Amino acid sequence: MFEMCDAFIRATTFIYVLASFFSPGINLVRGEEDYNKMYNKSDIHKKILDEVNNLNKTKQNITEKTVPLISLLAVKAQNKDAPVRIVMFHPSYVQKGTFGAEEAFKMVRDWSNKIDIRLAMWGSNFEGHEIGVHHQKSIVVGTDEGLIGFCGGIDFAFGRWTKSEHNLDRILDTPDTVDPPFRIDTQMSWISDKNVMGEYIWDKKKKKGSYICKPGNEWFGEGCEEGSQVLWHDVHAKVVGPDAYDLALNFSRRYEKADTNYSITESDPLDLSKNKRTVTTPFKFPPKADLKNEIEQYKNKYASLSSEEGYSRGKVWAQILRSYSPDEDYGIWDAYRNLFSKAKKNIYIENQYPFEDGEVLKVLIDNIGNKKKSKKEFRVIVVAPVMPDHYDTAIRKNLAKLINTNRDKIAAYSLVSTSGERRIPIYVHAKIAIIDDEWAIVGSANLDRFGMGGATSKQPRGSSEMAILVHGKEQALALRKMLVKEHLGPGAPADPDDFNNVFDAFKNVAAKNRLPKDDGPIIGHLVKHRVYEDMNSKDSGGLKSLISHYLRRINSYLNQA
Repeated sequence: MFEMCDAFIRATTFIYVLASFFSPGINLVRGEEDYNKMYNKSDIHKKILDEVNNLNKTKQNITEKTVPLISLLAVKAQNKDAPVRIVMFHPSYVQKGTFGAEEAFKMVRDWSNKIDIRLAMWGSNFEGHEIGVHHQKSIVVGTDEGLIGFCGGIDFAFGRWTKSEHNLDRILDTPDTVDPPFRIDTQMSWISDKNVMGEYIWDKKKKKGSYICKPGNEWFGEGCEEGSQVLWHDVHAKVVGPDAYDLALNFSRRYEKADTNYSITESDPLDLSKNKRTVTTPFKFPPKADLKNEIEQYKNKYASLSSEEGYSRGKVWAQILRSYSPDEDYGIWDAYRNLFSKAKKNIYIENQYPFEDGEVLKVLIDNIGNKKKSKKEFRVIVVAPVMPDHYDTAIRKNLAKLINTNRDKIAAYSLVSTSGERRIPIYVHAKIAIIDDEWAIVGSANLDRFGMGGATSKQPRGSSEMAILVHGKEQALALRKMLVKEHLGPGAPADPDDFNNVFDAFKNVAAKNRLPKDDGPIIGHLVKHRVYEDMNSKDSGGLKSLISHYLRRINSYLNQA
């Protein structure tokens, strides 16, 4: 978010935003230290942020130092520094809720009539739109030097990001920390740091515990309303050069297909009765701009890649991939299929819905089987949420199937943080894979059928997705080492370049931290995945595991007493 904020400030020719879940009021910096760091980067940063603060104060009487996304974009649009164009997801009634999309659209219109915002409508009834969701998350910014692009899994949405320490006690997007002018109640109502999805609550009176939320197989986790996600783990990539240019071209395609059949419902201002009636009227979008000239000027003009915390900056072979309809573009699925089938030594995966898709699972299991036949060592690490908002049963079943192909070489983990005596699940929303420490894919696509494009006989189309595929050992290793350091903390190995060392370190740290439902202090954030509860209950170690768990509980209560 910090890097995207910097890019927006530097924009001189255009700002393109492809948004899935979208909260215009999200703050792009966290706390006064980050604000001052951004403010003091250059004279243009000081100028723009002063204008942002003046707009906040004038429009909403906000005096504290903050950089809401909508304020920054409004300043850039009003100054005519750069055209601001947004394509955001607008769900259908079939998806059982608007997710605050209409309120977000209205907030953008209210703050600036200079911002060109359009809607990627839901699915099957609209030509050019996916049957799943518009799930792409990318940013492209045109500067004097060249294009700066971002793509990955991070949404501009409340509750979607924290710093890498994942501390519940730090500044988060909760209803009592977001200024009312920027808050969208339909997006904030489910965010609570008191009731966290996947947290294990022990009932002392009943002498038993349970996980908050029992996901069903419904779309968008209707069975999970009792729990929220407040600590998110996610990954975005920042790119310059031809890949940034391709991101701009992709935006133009989405832009051309946007704003189909939209109407807006508002209270009638002429109705003065206590029970005001609402009126629904078609919304007329202004004519679309021709983006060809905006984008074409950057075809052979490349910006340098600078970063406050650059993990790797060298030139690299890379390709932008999509799942996109109606072009029948299944580039992300093709990449995963090829990478998982041809991996030689190891794979590191982080995904919100790992292997809900059976076709992806089969490709990997077939490769593992071939490696076993040829007696070649092959290791796989999977990091997934304690409890996803749906697919929970299918994911645990498929992860168990994967792990059982070779329990010594394949393992699954989740992430938790602590607050007092609580273990708070960190919601893994990242969608990445690192193969043989040489290839890396970072994007928006989950390892479910929607994320892979939906290309099956039963489901002809899936969600629109975006990813970057990188072939470079320096970049792949930099990403993996960054994640290892974050997840293991002081338990990280001295030589993280060696995947075998990392595999063993993950195993050792998770063995000490145990399962998400266990208590006590933790090292880093890593715990065993819940799938091991299922597996232990079915094998000879199940009774031993159960007894061990209750002995730890008894010991904990004795210590408290």
